Amino acid sequence: MDHQRSHPFGPDLFKLAVFICSAAPLLVTKAKQMPDVSHDLAFIERLAPLTKPWSGPYVRDHEPQPDESWNIFIPDKVIEAGLSIRIPTVHIYGKKDEALSLSLNLRDMCDARMRVELDHGGGHDIPRSANVVQDMVAMIRRAIHYAVINS
Repeated sequence: MDHQRSHPFGPDLFKLAVFICSAAPLLVTKAKQMPDVSHDLAFIERLAPLTKPWSGPYVRDHEPQPDESWNIFIPDKVIEAGLSIRIPTVHIYGKKDEALSLSLNLRDMCDARMRVELDHGGGHDIPRSANVVQDMVAMIRRAIHYAVINS
């Protein structure tokens, strides 16, 4: 999103992306530690209205500290701001995943014309059964096709 904002007419950093049980990105709007100099605080302030406070689920031992604020992006607001992910994307998720809504948030932040998705039916894991792996390969090939015709 930052690259798209700063290079609106330049080439994308990636030709496609594959997300397996992935979540929408977070924006840390208040942190315990001072940010690195590489952080663009003005950019964080501009993005904050596209987010809402996030209350988890968290990965154990990676929760925000009491004096930190973590926000999650709201797909509709990201799209309205012209910051949707505009490269071909593959979204592989499981309907039994406790964090399914976060995967769907990420999916909804991506250009609907170039995204493909697969519900593998399981939880928060990478499927290993031959049938599901074949389906995953088919989805990735579709995204590669989108990437080739759009380059």
